Amino acid sequence: MMRLELRATESTLAQAMRSYIERRLLLYLGPYVDRLARVTIQVRESVVPDRGTDHSCRIMAELVPSGTIRQETVHPCVFAAMDGAVERISRSVRRQLRRRNGEKAVRPLLWES
Repeated sequence: MMRLELRATESTLAQAMRSYIERRLLLYLGPYVDRLARVTIQVRESVVPDRGTDHSCRIMAELVPSGTIRQETVHPCVFAAMDGAVERISRSVRRQLRRRNGEKAVRPLLWES
């Protein structure tokens, strides 16, 4: 079973972020939950001089029996940063598990000759 850890700098948003990110992770990582030992999410806010505030979302997924995948997304909106990181970690987990199973990645053809 996957264990979830959330680390956020804004404690007032922590509960709202936690429920949101849990739903997103279950949606995207649900099929792989038995292959994940732990998923750690770290959300930070940083001030950028000319643009205002950026939020970064880092996700680290520990695979069973071994292996770690990390992804990060930066966006002015905290929820958009979390969405981007969840989508990226989902693709990375799927790709890594396919490699372990010996499947080759299938790329769609852009045009027919």
